[in-house]
Amino acid sequence: MCVYGIEMDGMTIVRRVVVVSVGLTWNVVARALGRVGLGEGDVVLLFNSVPRVAEAEQAMERLERWIKETYGGSILVESYWLDPRLGFEEAVATIRRSVEKYAPCRVSFVIAGGFRWLGLAVAFAAFAAYTLSQFPAVVVESLEPELVEDIRAG
Repeated sequence: MCVYGIEMDGMTIVRRVVVVSVGLTWNVVARALGRVGLGEGDVVLLFNSVPRVAEAEQAMERLERWIKETYGGSILVESYWLDPRLGFEEAVATIRRSVEKYAPCRVSFVIAGGFRWLGLAVAFAAFAAYTLSQFPAVVVESLEPELVEDIRAG
């Protein structure tokens, strides 16, 4: 359990959740997680998109392994695969529900990889958690886009 917390309506929020969009490569996501920072007792929710191609599965597995190797076993990692055929609203709701099950918590949303729709779903889930959450003990700390310049352009 984390040793830090914030006071909210007489309740101390000690758990931190980090929501991340992944995609096909793990290194950009790892850099984004390093920038956000992880600590003891944190929860990392990795989101990727169907179809489950080999590169995406390897990225998810490599990220989970990297988190455990870098930060130790005190960080809980969960992987989710969202299907765009189920609709954008369902993807946003799935992300939001995955965060709210850890309430009370502080949460950071990181858009680091994946299809554009997946990054938008993470952003909309951040907006929904910030404005519409049925759990007032979900405190949105940040929405972090990890921008990568395409060196092939130009």
